[in-house]
Amino acid sequence: MTRVSVIMVTGGSRLVALENVLNSWSRITHPDFDFSLTYSGKDEEFEPVKDMASKYSYITKFEKSDGESTFARTTQIWRKEGMASVGDYVVFAMSDEILGDYHLLEMMEYVQDQRSSVATYFLNAAQTGALGGINWLDDPRIIEQLPEFWTHTEFEGAPNTTRGGAVVCHINGATRKYWDYLGWHRGDEFGYLNLDQDIIIRENFLGFHEVDVSLCYHQWHGPGNAYVPDAHRLAPYLIKTEAQARLLEPSERWKDANGK
Repeated sequence: MTRVSVIMVTGGSRLVALENVLNSWSRITHPDFDFSLTYSGKDEEFEPVKDMASKYSYITKFEKSDGESTFARTTQIWRKEGMASVGDYVVFAMSDEILGDYHLLEMMEYVQDQRSSVATYFLNAAQTGALGGINWLDDPRIIEQLPEFWTHTEFEGAPNTTRGGAVVCHINGATRKYWDYLGWHRGDEFGYLNLDQDIIIRENFLGFHEVDVSLCYHQWHGPGNAYVPDAHRLAPYLIKTEAQARLLEPSERWKDANGK
């Protein structure tokens, strides 16, 4: 059985949502995995997250990010912790997503030559508030029976019937060999795009793509928390060679007609 390393980043301001997520991951059936949780948020919110993490024995590593909490920190942490991990298969995860399948890691590691992903379905405020009244932990798929699950458009104006074939993967993984080949996530000071969007662009150039193997449910936290600061709205890199796509050589950023 393949050793799997799971790398999760949390901001800590949504403790109820985080507890749901950690409870969900506690049901994972894979017999050989380690789990790293990194806190990247405000100092005053660290201790409650630390106390919560201590309750879950499957969390093998918990630490506070040593850098400023910025929009870019997630991919920076994913890169650092992923490269330092020991698993032959490495999974990156966010901390708002309830799993749809507890044999998820077995499903993900089955994909060997591409990157595996988990399609993200979004809950609105009412559905997220209703989680405490249903037994989703024993049967996550009953979340899909919540009123208006398939029809609401509170997230980006699109219903859950359009999800899948992710543009952004909130949970994704690949063999260590694949991550090494791809160069892992970028470690840019301000990051680049959101989550794995840069990975997707570089994969497209190389002829690879992500493969959805399961699904998850993203708990509502309001659209305001998704704001991207202007400092992180950077021009895209121009990928012209395989070496640039694999981060073996630097790439230039796109400039408009005015050289900006």
